[in-house]
Amino acid sequence: MFNQKKLYVGGCSFLENPNILLNTELSDHFGPDPIVINAAAGGSNNDAIFRKAYFSLLRNDFDFVLIGWTQVWRISKVMDVFKEDTAYLKALTDESYSSILNTTQYYTAIIGNDKNYNRFSHLEPEGTDNCIMYTIILHRLMKERGIPHLFISMGNVFNSTLGARPGWLEFIDTKNYFGSGELKDKMAVCMTDEFHNEHKNMFGENYHDSTYTHPLSLIRDNANHLTDRGGRMLAKQILEYIKENGIA
Repeated sequence: MFNQKKLYVGGCSFLENPNILLNTELSDHFGPDPIVINAAAGGSNNDAIFRKAYFSLLRNDFDFVLIGWTQVWRISKVMDVFKEDTAYLKALTDESYSSILNTTQYYTAIIGNDKNYNRFSHLEPEGTDNCIMYTIILHRLMKERGIPHLFISMGNVFNSTLGARPGWLEFIDTKNYFGSGELKDKMAVCMTDEFHNEHKNMFGENYHDSTYTHPLSLIRDNANHLTDRGGRMLAKQILEYIKENGIA
């Protein structure tokens, strides 16, 4: 009788769908029919991702855990907070909002400096500081429990704050964060931006929205959510990484 592996995925919509731990080379690495707990949910912020993972780890044993941090400025229940603000509500529901918010320029110029909005966002250094602290707490817990694990930045984590926290980052083993180079460099690389850049390389700088449905496309919308093909590519990259670093 084989030992069925139990896997956990935490994150936002970037890891909710496609679920890279189902029917990929990465999932096959853990044997036949692994039990996959996908706690990633669209709209999640890092506070929610952390809480879900922390209490799941306290209650369960896992054979592998993958945590994908989202945009560090996200907060919970933004729609509820702004239900009386029709102008901002329109921006939140506009199709282009996600791609606008994903740019540092918009974050610093609007969210960071407008008194009507900055009460409802994690401003720097708070957003990145939270991400670092959540990583440290989960990392230490999983090391103590002997649980193989990997963190990855699916959203933006700000390099300026990371560079100011060398004394914090030393509590995280570099190999447990996906990417290349020093830990702060790994954390600062937003993987969905990387796939977006690859999409531009394939279809040109001024690509049309119709390219999202192209069989070779890696992203499926202007918020940089991965296609099934993009998900399989990311799964393969993660598999190669955990093999090279002896993680799982």
